[in-house]
Amino acid sequence: MNQLLSKFYLLGFTILLISCQSSSNQFRDQLRWLGGKWKGKDGETTRIENWHWSKHRFEGNAYSILKSDTLFKEQLFLSDYNKAPVYTVRINNGMPISFAAVKIEKRKCVFQNDEHDFPTTISYTALSDSTIAIKLTGKDSTVSKPISYTLRRQR
Repeated sequence: MNQLLSKFYLLGFTILLISCQSSSNQFRDQLRWLGGKWKGKDGETTRIENWHWSKHRFEGNAYSILKSDTLFKEQLFLSDYNKAPVYTVRINNGMPISFAAVKIEKRKCVFQNDEHDFPTTISYTALSDSTIAIKLTGKDSTVSKPISYTLRRQR
């Protein structure tokens, strides 16, 4: 009986592991276009983002540089939380801020957090294999102007 019970638990664990891996693979494949090093200009500011897959989520870093001064740096995470992608950012090692996915398409993703002052919405759109557009918007565009810029793949 113990042997049968052990086999049952092993089978259940194996099925759970395979289903989690399949979900993780689907999530990774859906957002694979975001991976790599990206760089672009927003006026005089240089913007850089680096994204890579790490075990079960995308991890990234973002920098805004004016001349030789780093204005800020961010740690970025894209995780699959209960089959709902979540975008999390930590600015200058501060508290993490999460944005829930409101739209995930083949080459576009939009994340939103209405509780955050600015941005409330972050969107990434692949314009081509080598160019992405990023747009940051707030609830009230009269208070905070939307920020839009494009980045080109570096490698």
